[in-house]
Amino acid sequence: MFRKAIILLFDLLLPEPPQVRQLQTLSVSELGERIKKSPPVENVGIQAIFDYRDPLMKRLIWEIKYRGNRQFIKKAAALFYDELVDILAEEKTWRNFKNPSLVPIPLSKKRFRERGFNQCEEICKELATLDTGAFFSLDLFLVRTRHTEKQTGASKKDREKNLHGCFAVAEGLSVKDKNIILFDDVTTTGATLKEAVETLKKAGARKIIALALAH
Repeated sequence: MFRKAIILLFDLLLPEPPQVRQLQTLSVSELGERIKKSPPVENVGIQAIFDYRDPLMKRLIWEIKYRGNRQFIKKAAALFYDELVDILAEEKTWRNFKNPSLVPIPLSKKRFRERGFNQCEEICKELATLDTGAFFSLDLFLVRTRHTEKQTGASKKDREKNLHGCFAVAEGLSVKDKNIILFDDVTTTGATLKEAVETLKKAGARKIIALALAH
């Protein structure tokens, strides 16, 4: 809570970045045209839609992650949804990927207490609202079993070592033979999504698509 209060204080003192105004006024389709698409992710099998280095996307995610901005959560979900539907149409045709569950990357209890919400889960809730059950269901299958510190600047190997064993399937739930859409807001090396994929595979998931809003 103290960390959140400090962020809000600085937010009040500093002038509003120009990207915020653009995010507020541009339509979803206009944002989709302006924000650069993501370069390939290092880890094979992981896809990201937008380029995190793009100033608009970086600010969008910052506003969601640290301010819980509901308007921007809705815009992020709308930006991602059309891309997701195209991916699912292709996967259904070529991989028999039917009736999938949308699963957000979970936060640790410590991080959740600090932030008060899980930004990935909030985006996924909006995605489920947009979808109305047409292509997937929202299922909170994953939990984080231990806290991991932020990994900014860490090598890919160190990230993977730090994350090893940090996820589990929630007690009382089963992913056996289920198709999964795994969602993260930002992926850097793909280590978080990779660890989550391995956890779900060990628990018997059928097929898994690992996606991120930005990279």
